[in-house]
Amino acid sequence: MGIFLDTIEDRDERLGQFIDQAYGVQWTPSGEIETFDHYLIKCPLCGEFTLSKEDLDQHIVAKHANKHVYVRANNNIVRGLVYSKEPLEILQVVLLGINHARLTIEKTGFPPETIEISEGISSIPNIKDFVSGGIHLRIEYENESREFTILLGTMPEFNNDSVDQNALKYLFIPLNNYQVPSFGDFSDLYPMFSKNYIEFRYAQGFHDYALGFYMVQKDKVGKVHLESALNLLAPFKTKAAVTAQRVLALRMNFFKLILSCGPSSRFSVAKLFFNQPKGESGKEIELTSPKWSPQEYGIYIDKFTELFLDALNTYYNGDYRMLDELCQQIEILLPEIDRNNRDKLTLLYARTAKKRNDEINYKRFYQMLLYHPDFGEEAKELLK
Repeated sequence: MGIFLDTIEDRDERLGQFIDQAYGVQWTPSGEIETFDHYLIKCPLCGEFTLSKEDLDQHIVAKHANKHVYVRANNNIVRGLVYSKEPLEILQVVLLGINHARLTIEKTGFPPETIEISEGISSIPNIKDFVSGGIHLRIEYENESREFTILLGTMPEFNNDSVDQNALKYLFIPLNNYQVPSFGDFSDLYPMFSKNYIEFRYAQGFHDYALGFYMVQKDKVGKVHLESALNLLAPFKTKAAVTAQRVLALRMNFFKLILSCGPSSRFSVAKLFFNQPKGESGKEIELTSPKWSPQEYGIYIDKFTELFLDALNTYYNGDYRMLDELCQQIEILLPEIDRNNRDKLTLLYARTAKKRNDEINYKRFYQMLLYHPDFGEEAKELLK
């Protein structure tokens, strides 16, 4: 556990910028749509995350065949957050299979407006007159809610260093010291839509990140807040945001999201372990000492992630005595409700036993993963 800032390869570095081209959908001046399938996509119906447009389509068909909630702008479907240089001609909310919903509309510079909508197509009034700023839609129905944001005109800029410093002061240092973070003081600095939605979204991502890990410290389920943080921070390429994305991707088993890690990244060892078949080689990464020092500037990294990355390094170094010690420390940390982290540790046990030719134990551990969505195929192959 500590304060940590990961390295970013030069080719990926566009610090302090909002990377709209790498998230969701952007409208070009010609009205065409560009999609980028290698980033996390949130289902607009239930909030579940998928890794590509194709995965999202399959998920919607499988789980939401009879119910649909979506937003259409200029005849394009909005997936959470989009940006357009041009004003909108049409902005509509579509309900299918849902009788009634409450729609809250927030526009930069205007007070929020709440209206009731019914099944079918509901058009947002006076949309052509709004040419610059942010439009935020919140749709509440059947004990569920979905949120969508459209940014128009010139993309706003913000000082990410200021947000990073305040997040460290109000959220991460208290969290690292097992104190209650100053969530209210931090949120008051970045009120929604009063100044800059991009700045608000960036700050809200760190707010939810800290809130989720605070709940984890209290042995409560922080999943909803951690998922929200990953979704909010996904468009950003600052070092703090990328570090948070990597921590969250590892925690939530979104291993494809750490494929961008370079050899000097502390997460490169996790990239290798989870994305290369059976994680058999360690030559592609710069193995680091398990005794690393927390930094003075960065974001909060939880104890499990810290120890698990250390354990992966010792796994590739072949230091089984140290690996056993680290795994014992991890076992003490893991609550019963933490299924994702438990499964990652079980996979490490299985591969370690396989490397040590311990047939009884590697079969025992792989048996536990036989029906796992990510590790099941490997388990089946090695249990033949």
